[in-house]
Amino acid sequence: MGIYARELLDAPRRKMKTVSECGGGKYPVKCINDGIVVSTLCSPVYGRLTIDRSKGNYAAVFSYGGKTVRLGLKQSYRSQLEARIDDAVKKYRKEGKFTPPYWEEVRKMTWWAWEEWDRKVVFDVQWIEK
Repeated sequence: MGIYARELLDAPRRKMKTVSECGGGKYPVKCINDGIVVSTLCSPVYGRLTIDRSKGNYAAVFSYGGKTVRLGLKQSYRSQLEARIDDAVKKYRKEGKFTPPYWEEVRKMTWWAWEEWDRKVVFDVQWIEK
């Protein structure tokens, strides 16, 4: 999501302002924030990433150079991701804890999505006028 936002806004790393809507809800929603930090180098520490903890969306609003865009994962992709996560939780979560095999499965899912999904297709793109 962060990489695609940088492409759309022609933004260098560390320069965008981002409001993540991935603050509430269950995993993997919160994990999306990690991806935003890595792909944009924007973080809450430096005031470039704000996390809205009242929302559990797979979405974020990115701003740079007077332009603002909201990217949200399309529902069909969200459903695929959640089904895979739910399967991993059933298999690998023990006594209420995420086990090392669970995290290994999440790592595999991350690479699967990266390789199989086209970032120019999986997101709903909404340009926001100020």
